[in-house]
Amino acid sequence: VSEDKVNSSPLNAGTPALLPILIPLDIYYENLRIITFAAGVDITSLLIVLLVSVFSIFAKSVSIQVVQNCIENDEVFDSSYLIEQSIIDFLFDSGHVVSNSPIFIKSTDSKVNSIELNKVLTETQDGSMDYLIRIEVEYDLENSKNPKAFLLSNIKELSWINYSAKTGKQISAGKLPVKTVNPSNNNEQGITSFASVVASKITTGLR
Repeated sequence: VSEDKVNSSPLNAGTPALLPILIPLDIYYENLRIITFAAGVDITSLLIVLLVSVFSIFAKSVSIQVVQNCIENDEVFDSSYLIEQSIIDFLFDSGHVVSNSPIFIKSTDSKVNSIELNKVLTETQDGSMDYLIRIEVEYDLENSKNPKAFLLSNIKELSWINYSAKTGKQISAGKLPVKTVNPSNNNEQGITSFASVVASKITTGLR
C-alpha cells in the first residue's frame, strides 16, 4: 500500500501520523520489575485482609468468670486459678478473643450472687464481647484443705453457663463431674487436662 493511499484514508484525514515511541529495553524491564513487585505487595496485602476477614467470621469474643463454690474456705484456691488459665488458653488457641473477670467466691447469700452476675454481664456488654461464660468449680475438700494444693480429687465437678452478652440470657449450660481419679492424674496436669475437656464442651454451646 502506497503512502498516498494511507494518508488519503477517511480515518487518517486531517489526523497527523502517529509515530512509534521507542523505550529502551533496560528501562522497560526495570519498570516491569517494579510493577510486578508492586503487584506482589498488593496481592499479599489482599490475602492478609481476606485471612483476617475469614478469621473474624469464625472467631468469637468471650469473657469468662470462674466461680469458686466452697463454703469451707473464703480464699481463692490455686486450682481455681489453674482452671481459669487452662480454659482461657484453650479458647484462645481455638481462635477466640478472650477476657476474664476476677474469680468470684460464691456466697451463701443469693442476692450477692445475683449482683455479681449482673455486674459481669454489664462489663461483658460494655466490652462489646459476644458471650459471657461462667464456670463454677465445686470443691470437695475431703482429701486436703490446703488452698495451694493441686489435687484433681479436691474437685467435685465443673459446671458452666453461657450467656449472650447482647441479651443477657442463658444460651447453653452443662456440667462435668470428676469421677475416680487415677493417682497419676491427681496433680496440676490432671486439673489442666480436665479443664481443657470442659472448655471443649463449652465451645460447642457458643452459637
